[in-house]
Amino acid sequence: MSLIRSLGALERLYFRSIQTYPLHFVMAAAFRETLSPAVVRIALDAVQARHPLLSARVDGTPPAFYRTDRSIALSSATGPWQEQAGKELGRAFDPSNGPLMRVVQTDDENGTTLVLTLEHCIADAMGAMYVLRDLVTALNGGALEPTAAPPSLEDLIADRIGRAPMPDLTGIDPRMTIPLDDQPFDGSPAVIRTFALTRDETTRLVQRCRAERATVNSLIVAAASRSCAAIVGTDYIRVFNPIDLRPILDAGESLAPTFGAIRLGFEAHGSTRLWDRARAVRAQTAGAKSEAAVASAAAVSNHFLPPAVTASEVRRYIHQAIDYELLVSNLGAPALDWAGPVRPRAIWGPMVMGRYPGEHMVGVTTFDGSLRVTVAAHKDPAPLLFELEEATRTPQ
Repeated sequence: MSLIRSLGALERLYFRSIQTYPLHFVMAAAFRETLSPAVVRIALDAVQARHPLLSARVDGTPPAFYRTDRSIALSSATGPWQEQAGKELGRAFDPSNGPLMRVVQTDDENGTTLVLTLEHCIADAMGAMYVLRDLVTALNGGALEPTAAPPSLEDLIADRIGRAPMPDLTGIDPRMTIPLDDQPFDGSPAVIRTFALTRDETTRLVQRCRAERATVNSLIVAAASRSCAAIVGTDYIRVFNPIDLRPILDAGESLAPTFGAIRLGFEAHGSTRLWDRARAVRAQTAGAKSEAAVASAAAVSNHFLPPAVTASEVRRYIHQAIDYELLVSNLGAPALDWAGPVRPRAIWGPMVMGRYPGEHMVGVTTFDGSLRVTVAAHKDPAPLLFELEEATRTPQ
């Protein structure tokens, strides 16, 4: 067996979750052209050769990444890409075999859409954007240089910031630690709904958020939390909002999961105005990006997710420290070079299957000047989608 490296704490969380409730994710890229599957196959092979974690499987105790000689699976499907993405969220990976990425190609009168599914222990959504950019480079005939396997998040933090002591976890609002009842993972597809703003609408949204001393991310968290609480029927709603740590850690274009997160709690029937809530979210998010906060979070992960952590221990940790009713993942507008005539006309995601019956997952990506939103849930998330579209298209 060819060892790549051991798993870090966050990677162990996702790996062990496969045994109880997989948390892989999906991104979709729509092209104007109808791509040849043979050309896509060649490009995928080039991308896989560039990134060691795209040739990884997980084995051993403690778990580690080992190289597999298998190619990334490429298949074709018919029907809307949203339907296929929902099906992909209902298909778990076998981590002992690998690779832990697969692609489905769907073609229609508008061109090809590639649905990329990645296991979260090898990548996060921003890492998937780098994979997609490399795939586009290869589709245009560009050469891809091999890269080294990226370090784990915890090793990065220890190297760039240093190790922090275990923080005091007392004094947390008890409502943030109430466990939710898992919905058994049975392979059922997620239901995915989408909408997109025009370039002009996106520009106006960004300008309005700046005028209100908020951000697009904080507005979407505020609007989604307010609406989702009513939809789910809860008096207190918890929101999980990932934060890309690559800029803070000087991590470059790491494929590996390199994110922190902030978990926010809101009174469902509070009187806080939307923009006031958005400003509060922005302030709390900024605090989570401090070096001290990042190092403390790593200390917590290392403490509760040691190398020998079991699936049941991970499940207990998730219930105590991560449970939420709403996940909002906003990739912003990644500054990537999409040189070449073959390039996406739209990028959607990320999309994740929720672990709980009422959970909603909001994915936001701004590409080519247009903000695009996906909402994934076990049941039709159209009500939340409607509220989010109203809040972003015509912010009050």
